[in-house]
Amino acid sequence: MSLRKKSSGSGQSRPSTNEGFVSMDSGQARENVAKASEQRSVGELFATVTSQFSSLVHDEIEYTKKSYKHKILNLGKGGVLLAVAGVLSLFMFGFILHTIAAAFKALWWGHWWAGYLSVAVILLVFILILAGVGIAMLKKSGTYKTDFAGNMSENVDSVKKGLAK
Repeated sequence: MSLRKKSSGSGQSRPSTNEGFVSMDSGQARENVAKASEQRSVGELFATVTSQFSSLVHDEIEYTKKSYKHKILNLGKGGVLLAVAGVLSLFMFGFILHTIAAAFKALWWGHWWAGYLSVAVILLVFILILAGVGIAMLKKSGTYKTDFAGNMSENVDSVKKGLAK
């Protein structure tokens, strides 16, 4: 069952619903569309298709704009929340180090300086290990040579050979 706007002045008596719409089953709707398309010229049909395609492309562009806008907005909010979490984690790291120093104080007969010194030595060892691994990775990355111009000329030669066949 579909609803169509009742044409004014046609003189036909159809069962009407409120607001000027009439009820019609799908068979009647298909017949009306078939009759309407028979009465149109090819130019009119082509203009209709072109208009519908243009409208479709325009709507897709608008949808893409809005979806990217929302995506960027969500990425921005997520980035801000991660930055706040990072700053708070730095404060938390300080509290954890202080707690570890307090625990070492108990091991060193109540001397705070010994607790903090123990934490500093552990952090220094950790930093040295990370720095050593990082330096090794940087040296290793130097073994990979890149030759953009040479690679591009090989690609161009390959394309030329393919086109020559």
